[in-house]
Order: sequence, then C-alpha cells, then structure tokens
Amino acid sequence: MADWLARLQHGNGGFAMIAGQEPDVWATYYAARLFHEIVRAKIPAQAELLTWLRSLQLPDGGLTWCPGHRQSDVRAVYYAVNALKALQQRPDLPWQGHELLKWMQSRQAETGAFCFHANAAPCMWATFRATSALRALGWSPAEPEACREWILGQLTPEGFTR
Repeated sequence: MADWLARLQHGNGGFAMIAGQEPDVWATYYAARLFHEIVRAKIPAQAELLTWLRSLQLPDGGLTWCPGHRQSDVRAVYYAVNALKALQQRPDLPWQGHELLKWMQSRQAETGAFCFHANAAPCMWATFRATSALRALGWSPAEPEACREWILGQLTPEGFTR
C-alpha cells in the first residue's frame, strides 16, 4: 500500500486520487491518513507536501481544493488541517493563521451554524467540518455558544438533522 500511495504523490507534494491526475486536498487528506493510520509509515516528500498545503490559501484567507481553484471552502480547510496533523510532527502552520481564522469564523451564520462557503446555506455537515478544523488548530468559533445551541436545536426524536 505504501508503494501505491507514493505513486499518487506529485512532485509538488500533493496526492491525487489516481496516478496521473492532478492532486487535490481530499485525496491528500486520505493519503496522509492512510500513511499515518494504516501503513504506519512516514509520509514521503514532507517539505513538498507542506509547500503544496501552503499553496491552498487564497487571498480571502480560506483554503481551496487545489492550487488554481478560486473559491475557499470549509471542507478544504478540514481536509488540509487533518492532512497536516497526519504528518506526526508539529510543523509551523503553513498558512497565514490570522487570515485563516478570520475566514473560518466568517463562515458562521447568525444562527450559530456554519456554511461551506459564501454561497452555501448553513448545515450540520459544514458545522462539523468547521468546528473540527478550528479545534484541531486550537481555535474556536466566533460564537461558540450560538454554535452549540444551533447543534442542539437540530435534534429531533429521530436524531439530528443535517
């Protein structure tokens, strides 16, 4: 598995879903987790991977799916943060942290929930991804109590709604 995963890594450090495709943050997240959790081996080309992860930050402070995309997305932040975590070391944050925190917190709606990007409606999935990424970085939502209340408000007799 380690050999196969290594073939998915580009020279720029990111991983693709299939050899020959361009890398994206989703594939990079899963490859990093597989190296860390299943193969239990060091991720190759770590310096290049950190450089690739750094290239995901856009001028608005958020992160995107792959270099060249022009829309920041909470999911991309979640995947990038957790790929970074799988490096099993405490490297310096490859992004401009203050800008990333501001962008992440700006995804929180007045209701307390989060949305994936500016044109998306708030939902549980985005709220999970946002709060998980924020916590992994040692940060919190701008309005943590409103977030908690919104999450609890999604509980129905059948379970939580998205």
